[in-house]
Amino acid sequence: MDPVFLAALAEFWWIAPTAVGAGAVGWIGVRHQRAENARRLEYEAARSDLRAARAEGTKARVTVKVARAELARSQAERAAGRASSADVAAARRELQRAEREYRAAGAGVRSYRAQVSAARAVLPTTTTSDPSTLPVGRLMASHDTVIARWLDYETDPAKLIAFPAMSDARQPLTADFLTASATAHDLRPASARARMTTTDFAAYRDAVRGLEQSFNAAEERAWQLARSSGSIPPDAEPHPTPPAPTLQWTEFAQNAISKGADALARAAEVARQAASSHQRGDAGSAAPPASARPWQKPQPTPPAAAAPQPERRTPAPTPPAQPAAPPADAAAAPRPGEPAPTTPAEPPVTRQPERPDPEPQAPAGPRPAPKTWPIPSRTQGRVRRPEGTGSDG
Repeated sequence: MDPVFLAALAEFWWIAPTAVGAGAVGWIGVRHQRAENARRLEYEAARSDLRAARAEGTKARVTVKVARAELARSQAERAAGRASSADVAAARRELQRAEREYRAAGAGVRSYRAQVSAARAVLPTTTTSDPSTLPVGRLMASHDTVIARWLDYETDPAKLIAFPAMSDARQPLTADFLTASATAHDLRPASARARMTTTDFAAYRDAVRGLEQSFNAAEERAWQLARSSGSIPPDAEPHPTPPAPTLQWTEFAQNAISKGADALARAAEVARQAASSHQRGDAGSAAPPASARPWQKPQPTPPAAAAPQPERRTPAPTPPAQPAAPPADAAAAPRPGEPAPTTPAEPPVTRQPERPDPEPQAPAGPRPAPKTWPIPSRTQGRVRRPEGTGSDG
């Protein structure tokens, strides 16, 4: 082998692996970009429509300005005698038409803006692994649904007899549907993963929408003809309208609110009854006596079978000394020289330990006066003093 070739191979061996790696990276990038474009196809088409609608709105606004200027010129020329009232009326009608076009363009801009928001919201749920979630796949599914509904009228003998207008191309609405079906079929891609530009996708989307609208119109007309001919009942509908989810949730919320209000009312009634019974129980209990301490709290009423507890008495304050009648055996005055009778001393009062006060009960009759200890009194009579102890004078 030639040494020069070996030297060149040893020098440039890295070129082939580098080229292969670059090709692989480029191929992966292209596939990723295609998948990303397929996922964002609906969003990009909606943005393109929004840009076109804004351009139309700008054009309509300029047209309104021109029409206003033309109306002002016509009014000025009529004042100068160079134009008639008919020219002014024509300019005014043109201004009104331009204003209507401008309002329609503004409504279209708002509609396309809502479509852009809807397409952006669907982006997180779109995956390249499942073709049915791609925008083209969803559009093809809608196309197939409309065709299946039409084939149902074509293959069902009962419907074919009851609704002959769905197969009659002489009916204007049916002819429009067949034309829209041919247009959508021509724009339909080969598969959901087929490469499509934003313009092609928008054209196919508009064709499918027109196909749905034309089929609904043709179906409604066929049902009207069937009702008028007596093939179906007068009150029959092609597709009974199911209850709207919003109405269902509204009814559910109203039921929940009503049930909650009923539960709160029952709870409030139970609380009110409990409070009233508690107040009646407090009013039925005996009031404390007048001699009871004001700081003492009422205790629960003891059961009837419980043994009565002794009442703890508090020693009453000693009233001022008053002369009391002497006993019968001490009525006579003591003799001179005899010691005066002594009265036994008052026994000391022992203080009992504090115990919980029982709840006072209502007295059955008049409350007896508290007992008092006997108070020693002085002996009545004149006190005689021994002679020689002194004189009063």
